[in-house]
Amino acid sequence: MILQKLHGFLLGSLRRQLIFGVAAVHALMMALFIADLTHRQKGFLLERQTEQAVALAHTLATSAAGWLVANDLAGLQELAESQRRYPELKFALLLDTQGRVLAHTDRSRIGQYIQDLPGVIQETTMSHNAALVDVMVPAMIADRHVGWIRIGTGQVAGSKKLAEITRDGSIYALVAIVVGSVMAWLMGRRLTNRLNQVKQTIDAVGSGDRRARSSLTGDDEAAVMALGFNAMLDRLDARDQELRESEERYRSLIHKVPTAIVLHDRRGRVLDGNPLAMQLLGLSADQLPGKVLNDPDWQFLREDGSLLKVDELPVSRVLAGRQAVKDMTIGIRRPERQQVDWMLLNAEPEFDQTGAVIRVIVSFIDITERKQADQIRLAPLHFFESMDRINRAIQGTDDLEQMMGAVLDAVLIIFGCDRAFLMYPCDPEAEAWQVPMERTRPDYPGAGALSTPLPMTADVAETLRLLLASNCPVTFGPDSPNPLPPDVSERFGFKSFLSIAIHPKIGIPWQFGIHQCSYARTWTGEEQLLFQEIGRRLADGMNTLLICRTLQESQERYRLVFENSPVSIWEEDFSAVRAFFDTLRNNGIEDIAAYFDQHPEAVGHCAEQARIVDLNQSAVLLHGAKSKETLLAGLVQTFTPDSLDAFRQELICLWKGDTRMVRDAEVKTLAGEPRQVTVHFSVCPGYEQSLAKVLVSLVDVTERKRAEEEVRLNLAQQMALLDVYQKMPTAQVSEIIAFVVDKCVNLTGSAIGFVGIISDDDSYMETHLWSVKVMESCPLDKPLRFPLSDAGLWAEPVRQRRVVTVNDYAAANPLKKGYPAGHLALTRFMGVPLIDNGRVAAVAGIANKDEPYNDADHYKISLMLKGMWDIMKRKMAEEALHTLNEELEQRVRLRTAELAEKHDELQRMNKMFVGRELRMVELKERVRVLEEERRTNGNGA
Repeated sequence: MILQKLHGFLLGSLRRQLIFGVAAVHALMMALFIADLTHRQKGFLLERQTEQAVALAHTLATSAAGWLVANDLAGLQELAESQRRYPELKFALLLDTQGRVLAHTDRSRIGQYIQDLPGVIQETTMSHNAALVDVMVPAMIADRHVGWIRIGTGQVAGSKKLAEITRDGSIYALVAIVVGSVMAWLMGRRLTNRLNQVKQTIDAVGSGDRRARSSLTGDDEAAVMALGFNAMLDRLDARDQELRESEERYRSLIHKVPTAIVLHDRRGRVLDGNPLAMQLLGLSADQLPGKVLNDPDWQFLREDGSLLKVDELPVSRVLAGRQAVKDMTIGIRRPERQQVDWMLLNAEPEFDQTGAVIRVIVSFIDITERKQADQIRLAPLHFFESMDRINRAIQGTDDLEQMMGAVLDAVLIIFGCDRAFLMYPCDPEAEAWQVPMERTRPDYPGAGALSTPLPMTADVAETLRLLLASNCPVTFGPDSPNPLPPDVSERFGFKSFLSIAIHPKIGIPWQFGIHQCSYARTWTGEEQLLFQEIGRRLADGMNTLLICRTLQESQERYRLVFENSPVSIWEEDFSAVRAFFDTLRNNGIEDIAAYFDQHPEAVGHCAEQARIVDLNQSAVLLHGAKSKETLLAGLVQTFTPDSLDAFRQELICLWKGDTRMVRDAEVKTLAGEPRQVTVHFSVCPGYEQSLAKVLVSLVDVTERKRAEEEVRLNLAQQMALLDVYQKMPTAQVSEIIAFVVDKCVNLTGSAIGFVGIISDDDSYMETHLWSVKVMESCPLDKPLRFPLSDAGLWAEPVRQRRVVTVNDYAAANPLKKGYPAGHLALTRFMGVPLIDNGRVAAVAGIANKDEPYNDADHYKISLMLKGMWDIMKRKMAEEALHTLNEELEQRVRLRTAELAEKHDELQRMNKMFVGRELRMVELKERVRVLEEERRTNGNGA
């Protein structure tokens, strides 16, 4: 906004433009002159200052050369100090050849070194600008370099002089701009005064004074323009008079011509019309002017009965395209009557001198009677053309939705209605209904736009009952025995309704209907007959496409099951194999198995002849491939001898006429990982003779096989433990250990193993038994005792008191100490300790399993060791008890012999004592004592 105001102030008139232009030119020229002058003066002052600094440096170098040779520092300093009186001097330095400061105008710098000595002994300018001119000159004596002289000068006086020049130039420039602007103002004032006189005349004419004329005289441009303007006004007055006369003649002509004529302005509004136009349109002279094209009370129809849009009306087309419209037939429905009047219409544009359309002349005649006669005459042709259009819509696509939409598009055009639809289901007992397909005029959306099912109401149900009870179309609305359904007619705004129930052979009936929303329409008998035939043809087309859709859905379900099946499925074509079999039979081959034995290459030939049609994603995953293409490219890598044997069995089954086979086999992934599968081979029904479609499914049972193997191993482990606990108690310790070693090796799938017992002082391990394979593979004498202090990896379970697993024995390991030459090579190793009462009592070692050792192996070994140790502890306890019993029996025998001696002594005593009673008392007492001693001795034992 500010820029616009500034532009208007500076350039709003010729006078301001002239003043501003002169001032701008003066300012530009003076600015360039001052800039150039300043630049030249600045360069001149700088060059002069440089020359003075160089001259001073050379003079000082000549004076100081002798002092530099003599190394007279005092004299050099006096020379430096003497330079202070030189104007603009900033510093003076006298240096030796190494750059050390010998004298300086600033005494504090003496003794320092400069870092930027020139690399070449010659005059050098170190700095060359307005702030400082810095030069260095070598001091020479007879071509001998004795030192350096460095002079620095400024330009304070020169800068002041330059500033004065710039200031004076600016003042001169400002004065020039002011003088030029005043001169431009004086010139502009003289020029624009005459132009203002012409402008006053223009303003007077613009305010309505058509007789105003300019009185400016002379021969300059302003006078010439004034004369030309006066002449133009005279010509305009003459032309206005001619236009008034022409308009009067034109108005008289259009009122007398026997054709209806209406004039529209450039916006489409009605300007005027002749009496015949008012009569045909049913409007008075007061009602016609001002009518607009988009009047909602008036409807304009195409020949097919459909509504014309505003931009399709003749006036709109002329205004938009600037071309005439010829012989256009239009139906007009006036607000006060339902009958359609048909007009043959022409529209012509009228242009002004610039070529713009200023008016549109519309002329038309009434052709209603002729239109009705043509309709009667062309009714059969219209019927066949309409049915041909419907047939082409039905046959133009094999998609049900596209077909229904194309038919409804054609129906919308054929009947000129506002809405055509298909409703489903046509069942009054249904809970809801919806419109799967619908075509409407833009202003009349229907139930299809809702995209949701609608609840079944009593009105809709009654309508459906009427349709199902009739074999012909049913009409609803004015001049019809059936009233409009209140709910849906009010909701969707239709005033006439024609519908029929159609019955495809698949599913329940549909409702086919058309609505007229813009007015209450009476459906003729010809329209009802045509509608009925379209409904029948539509039912046939829907029936065909519904059958195709059902088939496609079935195929899609098959494809969905095929692709997403968790089972690997291969669809293969064995027709070439069938031809190969026929050739063999013609050559007299009867036993295909024997033939394959004699010609094993025939199996590979059949494999090449079997063409893979398709395979699902599970097949790709089973073989570890990234895509179907990758799997097919590397298919040979998945074959194993077992899988080839399975394929051989498939060929034998096909030769015998069998169509199914189930067999376990082994295949490989592209990475070489084995997979256990169950092969299901079957020929599809209908292809038993050609073998063109064969399904081969591979069920991955690898995990199941592993689980079964795990169950088998667990059962074997349990049976082994049972054997240990039930059978081994009567065996010797060495037999128990041998049994446990074999079971540990077998249960874990290892190649070798041992069990060792740790001494009570934890100093050595006593190996009771190695596995048989170790004994056979190692020609070394196996020691019975191994010191733990010298042992390597196998002793780590004892030292670390935990299981030690090494699945890559060849890798570097600080715990390994090697094994003797000739010892069986190790690839994997697991050592499991047995801890009893806080100490490692035994250790089991297994090695060289094909697969890595895991926790399951640890668990199996631990159970076997625990069972072995329990039995060994029980046996050791039984042996200790047996030894104790033998010792006790020996004591009893000794005590019995001692008692016998005592008894004999008592007998002798009885004979010595007098009196039987006394002897008996003593004897009893003695016996009691002896028995007491015996009991005491027995308890001690």
